[in-house]
Amino acid sequence: FPVTIRVVFGTVSGRLFLSERQSDLPTLQGNLIVDQAQIKGNIFSKEFQEQMIGTVGGSQGVDIDGNLDIRIETKEPIAVETSFLQALVHVDLHVGNTIKQPEIEGILDIASGELKFPYKSLFITHGQIVMLPKNTTEPTFEFVAKGKIKRYNITMRASGTMMDQQIHFESSPYLTEEQIISLLLVGSQESSLSVVMPAMLMQKLQDIIFGPAMSKTKLDVMFNR
Repeated sequence: FPVTIRVVFGTVSGRLFLSERQSDLPTLQGNLIVDQAQIKGNIFSKEFQEQMIGTVGGSQGVDIDGNLDIRIETKEPIAVETSFLQALVHVDLHVGNTIKQPEIEGILDIASGELKFPYKSLFITHGQIVMLPKNTTEPTFEFVAKGKIKRYNITMRASGTMMDQQIHFESSPYLTEEQIISLLLVGSQESSLSVVMPAMLMQKLQDIIFGPAMSKTKLDVMFNR
């Protein structure tokens, strides 16, 4: 049956079983397979994580309760697409605890991806988002993206949580991080961008990489600034 979960669109198949014993809470358990799915949100953004968690936790406030034991997996990787990010993501999640207080545990594994910087893209070689049941609202992530611009091999490493992200750039031959950012934005490591408020440039990049999905127009405006 087709489903829409906020920013996730796709087809889900599987089985759910509801069992009950007189002395225990009823238990809803089973397996769901996600197929032909697409995400129109930024999977690295706080907004996306809150929407996904909010969807699972949408049963809070209902009168009934019960135990949860549901596995959610992808048959084919989910296509993620925004104006800045394209990726293929495998999902392996477990929804547990209770209906009123559900907990998510599992991994969103990034099979491949592309970060669309203005001058030239970087390609995600591997990455994942990890959710732990006692810390569902603060998943951890890490990914590595690489590319070649002119004679420079660029590597970008990102890790952290929704509230605390770290980005590091390195290159061979060596460039400073500010020079690498200039290279990604305008194609020149000699750009005046590299000497104008490096901390501001890094903050703007964090806003783009870890912020909500933007239209192509809005992305252009932010990069042009």
